[in-house]
Amino acid sequence: MWALIQNGTVAEITDMDPVGRYHPALHWEPCSSDVSEGWNWDGEVFSPPAPPEPRSRELLKADIDRAAGRARARFVSPGDLVEQEYREAERAAQQWQDAGEPSDAVPSEVQVWADAAGMSASAAAQDIIQTGHSWRGVLSQVRSIRLQGKAAVDAAADSDAEAVAQGHVDQLDALGPE
Repeated sequence: MWALIQNGTVAEITDMDPVGRYHPALHWEPCSSDVSEGWNWDGEVFSPPAPPEPRSRELLKADIDRAAGRARARFVSPGDLVEQEYREAERAAQQWQDAGEPSDAVPSEVQVWADAAGMSASAAAQDIIQTGHSWRGVLSQVRSIRLQGKAAVDAAADSDAEAVAQGHVDQLDALGPE
């Protein structure tokens, strides 16, 4: 095996003798089969690269925040202001129910859903309200995992922080509509 050395680092490995095959300015060194790209060459000995620096706690907590955002997004249709639209529909449906569901005052947010889903205005209002309750339950669950995860990252030993963060990211990534 031979290693192409560039700036003290193995850039490429080949099992073909490079003599006469490549430009003579390229620096090739014979190496054992355990050497791989990214290893260091000090002029005498190959050594594996240093392990990457651990990511900062702030970056790990940002990973958790992004996973929470992905989890929330899986429960809402894509688009701008869709969450606000859902809240407005729930507010209108609840007000209409609280007023006794007058047939001459069905809110447009309720009537549109009733027509689209082929259900009565009363059933549409109930569905909108139930969806709002479910959405708040999801938000609460996401918030709990997110905040507990960030606190756990802060409390973790340096050597454990990345695994702790990943565990909470995995929990958030596993959440989805049923």
